[in-house]
Amino acid sequence: MDLQLRIELLILALGLIFMIVRMVNKNLFSLKKSFPWLLLSFACLLMVIFPNFINYFSKLLSFKSSMNFLFFGAISFLFFMQILNTYLGTRRDSNVKMLVQELSLLKAKVEELEKDVNK
Repeated sequence: MDLQLRIELLILALGLIFMIVRMVNKNLFSLKKSFPWLLLSFACLLMVIFPNFINYFSKLLSFKSSMNFLFFGAISFLFFMQILNTYLGTRRDSNVKMLVQELSLLKAKVEELEKDVNK
């Protein structure tokens, strides 16, 4: 890997780590949702520090080229993130549904109590 490319990737990985940690500290990003992105940035950091890492694992897993391995990794990461977002969205939707039902029951009870007080 070319030295200039390694320096650019190092700056990118460190910038990504800094940005994620800063967003977590400012409560703009939850720690739970930042974990996969931190893993990705540390993986980029490992690729910069150990440039033969990609070639070794691509040959170990029988990929024809290291770019195929990187594309597979990127697609797998995006697939994982989509499954995680779908899970969290479904859980959030069920929580909102439950809260709306509880609010409706409480409103009905308040209206009933107001009718009893007005009598």
